[in-house]
Amino acid sequence: MGASCFQLLGVSLGLLGWVALVVATATNDWVLLCSYGFTACVRFEDMGSKGLWAQCISNNGIDHCKPFAEILALPVYIQVCRALMVVACVLGLPAILLASTGLKCIRLGEETASEKAQRVVAGGVMLILVGLCTLVATTWFPVGTHKESLKGVVNFGYSLFAGWVGTALAIVSGALLCCCSGSKEERYYAYPATASAAAAAAAASASNSNSTGPASHAKSSHV
Repeated sequence: MGASCFQLLGVSLGLLGWVALVVATATNDWVLLCSYGFTACVRFEDMGSKGLWAQCISNNGIDHCKPFAEILALPVYIQVCRALMVVACVLGLPAILLASTGLKCIRLGEETASEKAQRVVAGGVMLILVGLCTLVATTWFPVGTHKESLKGVVNFGYSLFAGWVGTALAIVSGALLCCCSGSKEERYYAYPATASAAAAAAAASASNSNSTGPASHAKSSHV
């Protein structure tokens, strides 16, 4: 019962983490840029933002975004972070679906508990890989932006916070699914069951021999 609850918790956390990663990938408020003091930029609504796909400038509350059209002209850190986040988003949903089919409350035909446990572990490993990919991307992007804009002020945006939350949830959910797959529980209960079955078979054979012994002896005496 405990393993089933932890598996369900792991799948739920993985789904929430995947949604947060999709939001982080699709939005452009990864870092906030300012040419002078950050407080002054907020006061005069002269704040810029930068993400994986575009760089925006806010002037008097109006955003003007310029997409990154030339892919080969982009810095290496933007290209790598793009690829890592896209791979994480593409890999996350199949990982959640795979782990969901391995839950103990879901049956797919005539399958054994070990097969379900293998799917849960596979989904957990995929979610951990998703978390590692996004961990690299969400760490490298602000560092690369800070080195690129030495004269300005760089602050974290809500998209980056969403990416960090999604990363943490993906890693935690993957660890839960790998640790609570149910394979150990199956091993623990398999040997007692086998031993009890062998003992029952031995008792049955002994009772049969005892029941047939006197009858055969009486028959031989009669002859």
